[in-house]
Amino acid sequence: MRYIFACIIQTDPYQSSQPVTIDSSSIWHHMSDALYQSLYRVLSLLIAILPGILAFFIALVVFTVLV
Repeated sequence: MRYIFACIIQTDPYQSSQPVTIDSSSIWHHMSDALYQSLYRVLSLLIAILPGILAFFIALVVFTVLV
């Protein structure tokens, strides 16, 4: 029964489990990095589409004034 349970959980029942690695960084450091990366992606996307949005509004104002 123990062998069947080990086969269900692990691919190789005779393989030892992986050693646990201890990371010296705190979770706050990882969360801070993730937040900075997401903020960078959002700002990069905004900077990339901002000229198109600005051109649209300028064209909208010009056509509204002309008509």
